[in-house]
Amino acid sequence: MKHRKTLLLGLCLCALGTQAQTVTVVLNDGTSTKWPADQIKEIYFATSEESSEVFTDIHIEPYSNGNFVVELKNDTYTVQLNTYRPSDMPYIATGVYTVGAVEGLYIDAGIGYTFVTTNSDSTKTGIAGGTMTVSNESQIYTFNIDLTLADGNTLKGTYVGEIDALGEPGNEALELTNIVYHEIRDMVDGEVYIKFNDADWSIEGAIDFFCNPGDTTLAEGTYKFSDSNEPFTFSPKSYVDFYRIPPYGTNRFSDGTIVVEKVGEDYNIEMSLTLENGTQANYVYSGPISGKSSK
Repeated sequence: MKHRKTLLLGLCLCALGTQAQTVTVVLNDGTSTKWPADQIKEIYFATSEESSEVFTDIHIEPYSNGNFVVELKNDTYTVQLNTYRPSDMPYIATGVYTVGAVEGLYIDAGIGYTFVTTNSDSTKTGIAGGTMTVSNESQIYTFNIDLTLADGNTLKGTYVGEIDALGEPGNEALELTNIVYHEIRDMVDGEVYIKFNDADWSIEGAIDFFCNPGDTTLAEGTYKFSDSNEPFTFSPKSYVDFYRIPPYGTNRFSDGTIVVEKVGEDYNIEMSLTLENGTQANYVYSGPISGKSSK
């Protein structure tokens, strides 16, 4: 952290005697230091180099509507940033987040969630301005902060590493434990609607399938995302609600493939779905489909 203390240089050449002159340097915080004048060769202003912290730990807590809190930590400081990105962008969006902005990529400057803590004495200081720049290279993220604190000091630092807390939602297939048939309004011939969830209820969703005319239960085959309502498609009425994992809230799909295999009375289903924000959601299921099938 850089401390901006401007030298006022009160050159108090106190003539207490011909050999007793001193130079007094007064800082803007009121402190001062004296040196014997005969030991000083020259006086000049030098710009001190700013140090940059290396952060070794990161924690990200995602919330709804594009909000997530970033915590960067090393032995000296803990930096907490209440961060926002447009809800249609993936976690975590790369780019420059600006403190005090109100749209795009930004950091809310309210001290309740955005501040720097000095670990040695738990002193909390607000953040008045600055940026956090995020980049991603093969899932290795770099966070560069350049912050101006409320007390006028500056803090720069970097974290480089993986982000286990966020990752990319759904890169690994999540196992579903329950699928049931469900009826909705104005269903047409061959339309089959199912609802699903996992064991922890971290997600819940629905798929609106279009099978062959006359089908009242889910038929075997490969289904593509489409708004055509043609056989072996699933429609934009499909969705998934994320309750306990990012990206939180209701998310619909922009693309995807669902492979359905029937073995006796049971199904093997593999879903490879692209969310509207561009991230991937993969689900698998093995077991029966219960409930009342479509008309």
